[in-house]
Amino acid sequence: LSQRLQALERAGVVRRRRLGPPAAAWAYELTERGEALDAVLMAERYASAEMARWRQLAVAFSRIKYDCGNAVAELRPSHGWRRGVHAGQESDGSPYFELDRLLPEDQAGGIQRVGYRYRDGTLLRRVWQETAPATEAPVEAPLLEGLSGVALRYLDGKGNWLPEWTPSGGRGALPRAVEMQFRFVSGEPLRRVFLLQ
Repeated sequence: LSQRLQALERAGVVRRRRLGPPAAAWAYELTERGEALDAVLMAERYASAEMARWRQLAVAFSRIKYDCGNAVAELRPSHGWRRGVHAGQESDGSPYFELDRLLPEDQAGGIQRVGYRYRDGTLLRRVWQETAPATEAPVEAPLLEGLSGVALRYLDGKGNWLPEWTPSGGRGALPRAVEMQFRFVSGEPLRRVFLLQ
């Protein structure tokens, strides 16, 4: 440590000074050059954190777009899932939506139920096993963190935005789009619209 401090002192980043009584010890403090360097390092940390946040957003939006783009309706599997898109609010008031999606990577043309739910500042992606019964709990994974709220709306075939989506007449009709409005803990809002096939 002393070698590093001496090197920083030679570079003009810190200076050493003697403290007065009762301490009577040596202390190091930043010079003007050191304070300028500190501002650069703080800006670099901020930029790095912002880049990480935008990477997280890109991954989350890519996953949601992929799931919505492969959504299917009106299937009649034997495992008893609700068909199409179902959305609304959980008992605790948190918004959710669930959909069945094709598994393009599955040559047998499998179907998987996925969903999204907001809870405790995090948007969760929920995935049910391909052949799991409706009573089986999904696997949940955090998709987007640092949120203070999420609101969802659904575009029907007539161009109306609806706060909830339940397929009419028991059929698995899909909304034309899902709008997700995010509010981050920093207070900034972000709105994305995802089209369903």
